[in-house]
Amino acid sequence: MADKYAFDVAAGFAPQSAEGTYNTTLAGIVAAGTWGGDADGTDQGLLLGAAGVGIGDSGLDITMEKRRLVKPPVGTSFTRPMAEHLAVDISSFSFAFPLAGPKRTTTATPIDSDFAPLMGVEGIINGAGLVAAVWGSGVGYSWMFGSPPPFSALIVVSGLALELKDCRCSSLAFEFTPGSVAIATATIEVGSINDPTATPLAVSALPTLDYALQSSVSSPVVESINHVWAEERGFQSLTLTITPNIVDIPDSNATDGIIKEQDGRETTIAATMFGDSTGLGEVYEADQLFQTADSGLDELSFTVGTAATGSDAALAYKVSIPKPEVLDVAPGKLGSKAGPTVNLVAGHGTANTELEITNI
Repeated sequence: MADKYAFDVAAGFAPQSAEGTYNTTLAGIVAAGTWGGDADGTDQGLLLGAAGVGIGDSGLDITMEKRRLVKPPVGTSFTRPMAEHLAVDISSFSFAFPLAGPKRTTTATPIDSDFAPLMGVEGIINGAGLVAAVWGSGVGYSWMFGSPPPFSALIVVSGLALELKDCRCSSLAFEFTPGSVAIATATIEVGSINDPTATPLAVSALPTLDYALQSSVSSPVVESINHVWAEERGFQSLTLTITPNIVDIPDSNATDGIIKEQDGRETTIAATMFGDSTGLGEVYEADQLFQTADSGLDELSFTVGTAATGSDAALAYKVSIPKPEVLDVAPGKLGSKAGPTVNLVAGHGTANTELEITNI
C-alpha cells in the first residue's frame, strides 16, 4: 500500500510593486522556515481564513488546470496525441477571512500607523482596486478606490507551494451578519504562476506558521453598529460587494502571453433592514427609487466595533457609502415589523469616493 501524506494548507498575500513583479517577501519568509502574520509588528503576509469555508476549513478554495491546444487525431483513428502545452492556469481561486482592524495594540495615544492594514489584507484589497492610506479625517487608516498594482499570493497545500503573481479580485464581498463576525470573501483572478524552481515541482514542507494576533484576538461582532441610512435602522442582513471587471489582454512580453487588467467596477449593497417611521418613514425606500439627483441620496454608514482610544486592540472599522442609489425595493416583514429588502449601487460625482472603509 502506498504511503499517505498529511493534509496541510496556508495562504499569504502581499502587494506588488508593479505588474509582472512577484513579491519575493513571501518566498523569503517560507525559505527561512517561519511564516508570520504580523508577528512582532512586522507584516509578513500570512492570513488566517474563515472557519467553515474552503478546503480543510481553511477559507481557501483553489483549482489548477492545463491550458492546451489540441492536436489532430493520429492517422484515421480517433486517438489524439498529447496536446500542445500552453500554460497552467488557476481556474478557480477564492479566499475568505474575518474582517477586522489590524488587531495591534495601539500606543497610549493612538497614531495612524497603529491602524495600518496587515500586509495580506492590503494585498487583497489592492486587488479589488482599493488603496490603504492615512485617514485624513482623524486618526486611522482608510481604504478608498484608486489604481493600485496587482498582488502576489503564496499558497501551500500538502507539499505543493504555488507562487502566484499579478492577481486581481473579480469580486470582493463583505457579509455582515448580526451577532456574528463579518466575513470578507475574495474571488481572485491569477495572472500567472511564478516560474517553478524545479521540474518537476519540488516538495515544499509547510513552514512554521505564526498567525500572531489574528489567532489570539477576536474580531469585532456586528452588534450596536449604529447603522444609519437617512435614519438609524437595524438590518437583518447586509452584503457589500465590489465587482471589478477583469479582462484578459494578450501581451507578448507577459508570462503566458496574457495580462489581466481592470476596465471597470461596480459596488453594490444588498440588505434587508427594518423600516423607520421618521420623516418619510414608511415610503422612504420607494421615494429613493424616484430620486433624479444625488442631492436626494442619503449616506449609508455604520461602525463595527469600538474605536481604539489607547493601549487596546485596533479592531474597529467604519463603512461609509455617501451616495447609495436604490435599484429595487421589495416589501418584507421582520417579526411583526416592516423590513423591506433593497438593492443599491454606490456612485458619486467625484472620482473614487463612492466607498470608504476606515480602520479606527
